[in-house]
Amino acid sequence: AYLQLGVMESDCGNYDRAKDCFEKVLKFDQRNSRVLQAYAIMESRRPREDVDSRRVLDLFERALKANPRDAGVYQAYALYVAELGDIDSARNLLKRGTEVDKRHAPVWQAWGVLETRYSTAKNARDVFQQGIWACASSCGGQSGGRRCARLWQAWGVLEAQEGDHAAARRCFSRALDADPRNVAAVTAWTLMEADLGNYADARSIFESKFRLVIQNFHS
Repeated sequence: AYLQLGVMESDCGNYDRAKDCFEKVLKFDQRNSRVLQAYAIMESRRPREDVDSRRVLDLFERALKANPRDAGVYQAYALYVAELGDIDSARNLLKRGTEVDKRHAPVWQAWGVLETRYSTAKNARDVFQQGIWACASSCGGQSGGRRCARLWQAWGVLEAQEGDHAAARRCFSRALDADPRNVAAVTAWTLMEADLGNYADARSIFESKFRLVIQNFHS
């Protein structure tokens, strides 16, 4: 209960109250990786002048030592390290995350987005493709199933940024084939068409695809 309360307080900007919640849990369970991860994320969200980066890094290291098989910790740790400008270390952390849990789609997505921002489109495509192959389910069809949807969506955003809008459309379509409830894919696809001046297509995509999103949420 204190973990959830701490996360809530952190989301509300009540960082000292969140710290008290996390410390209460750690007093009895010093190796709780989820609490240590949430604690680290909370400390990183303080106003910039109040952030103790060494403290944040220490909490992430403690979380990894507590559970070196938790891919989510690698992901959160990598995102913070990337904010500090150490892209190579962030990349290594994400790679390790995919090695401990090869079907953890959020880690693959974070890695692909990292390559999109700081490397080349080719490297990003390679990561997204590897992630889709790793995360695909045997009954997921050509799109790989729901786990792959976030990877197709991020890949589509990459292709839109690169100006290959036909490839972006294929990726967004695959994302929605993998998971019709993927709101991010509907939104990204709609915005791309609107940016291109294809307003009728944007409206059609939003209305038809979002209707499917709502239907699938209620089914």
